[in-house]
Amino acid sequence: MTAGDIAPKAPARYLRPRIPHFETSERGRPMAQQYIFQMQGLTKAYPGGKKVFENIWLSFYSDAKIGVVGVNGSGKSTLLKIMAGIDKEFNGEAKAADGVKMGYLEQEPHLDDSLNVRQNVEAWCEEKQLVSRYNEVAAKLREDYTV
Repeated sequence: MTAGDIAPKAPARYLRPRIPHFETSERGRPMAQQYIFQMQGLTKAYPGGKKVFENIWLSFYSDAKIGVVGVNGSGKSTLLKIMAGIDKEFNGEAKAADGVKMGYLEQEPHLDDSLNVRQNVEAWCEEKQLVSRYNEVAAKLREDYTV
């Protein structure tokens, strides 16, 4: 009797180790993935000494999907405002990696009633505005172009 007689052999797809892809250095050696955002020893307190949170340490990879969950008043929005760079009154460190652009959409944003939802969101997106302007200029050149 062999081990194969006792337990069926697993399909080959389960036996192959999954090797993660790592970026490589100039010498071809794997490099560690870099954090896109880090918080170290983050503490937020309001006047009067009420602490919203204390000594938080978090690090996020660029492909991470995160959620912030908590009861009302637990500091979810405050945490996101700190991450976006809106709230700067805290102790500790909160920083995005070089070249990272952060944004924040308020829970109750001030919207333009003359625009639809998409237009309101795009109104805050500088990149979308640049692309739209580029498309306008390209369309005008297409119309006015003569040989």
